Amino acid sequence: MYAYIFTNPDNIFYLTGYYSGSKSEREVIAVAISETKIHSATTGINAQSIDKIKLFLLTPQMFIKQVEEQTRQHEVKIYTLTRGQRFWDGLLEVCKSRFLICEAEDIRYNEYLSLRRFFKGKEVQISAQKGLLMQVRAVKSRSERSKIKKACELSERGFLDALRELKSGITELDFVAILENRMSKLSLTPAFPTIVAYAENSAIPHHKPGERKLKNNDIVLIDWGGSFQGYNSDMTSTFVYGKPNEQFINCFEKVEETFNLAISLANSGESIKTLAENASTVLGSEAKYMPHSLGHGIGISVHEDPHLSEFLPQQYPMQNLVAGNVITIEPGLYYKWGGVRLEKTVAILDGGREVYGNLSFRPKYSQLLS
Repeated sequence: MYAYIFTNPDNIFYLTGYYSGSKSEREVIAVAISETKIHSATTGINAQSIDKIKLFLLTPQMFIKQVEEQTRQHEVKIYTLTRGQRFWDGLLEVCKSRFLICEAEDIRYNEYLSLRRFFKGKEVQISAQKGLLMQVRAVKSRSERSKIKKACELSERGFLDALRELKSGITELDFVAILENRMSKLSLTPAFPTIVAYAENSAIPHHKPGERKLKNNDIVLIDWGGSFQGYNSDMTSTFVYGKPNEQFINCFEKVEETFNLAISLANSGESIKTLAENASTVLGSEAKYMPHSLGHGIGISVHEDPHLSEFLPQQYPMQNLVAGNVITIEPGLYYKWGGVRLEKTVAILDGGREVYGNLSFRPKYSQLLS
């Protein structure tokens, strides 16, 4: 018997429908039990076996109501820890597995040591494995794709509503509040901390918004996303509030050309490394001013597999795009004077692709509502 112990909230949500409201406290632990070994060291659990596992959710009494409500649509047995019981006590109750496999990326070192001490002397082998659900989650079902698409569409609506209030004198933090308020009215929660960067701040890919006030002819870079029913969007728009200079126009057109080529190459069976390399050739010698990868998978997590990079290691298990992948394409160039990044979400389908959302990057160089 093999017991796979899941502590990562996103993986627990994927398996059981329950999402923890805390990033620090363990509200639940999921245990997937299989009669046989269903994982490998490189690819994690294989997709064909995911429906054959028995799922348990271990939780203290204080969370039982939320757990029962959120897991109704899933075949999962709930084990309620009594007062004073630890998660490992519950684990011993629900399974008699000889092999326990933890999530290497998530389990804390002290938890791992505690687990080993708890089972010391018992005929149990404990190990930690990276990417247990890596490949399973990388291929989205139709229902998952539908939720991501809805997240993109609603996030765009919130963005366009918020742009109506963008005017000289508004700080970066002011516009973050406006945008997140508009998304909230559409029943979205922010998928990640919203980035609003004016002028030279747009040269910092993950700029932290501050008190910089918007001025005429400033570059405006906005990277935002919303979460809809547990699935996320991630998009970026860059434009000039006013009249652009030639420097910005040249940069924008280079990034836009890279973006369009990458979209055209995003097909099932396409080599990820080749896709990223071809996109990089558009940038030519300017590629050194793009310090991040071309894109990433998106779903329950904002950043998940597959990773779109020309530097993919040979041992990375996802070398090619496959139908069901949902990815972002986000080329960018960053200089001392400012930067440009363009980002949209793309679903890889059999025989094609679908770009989510209708937001146009045009008119290119002026405020989108002017």
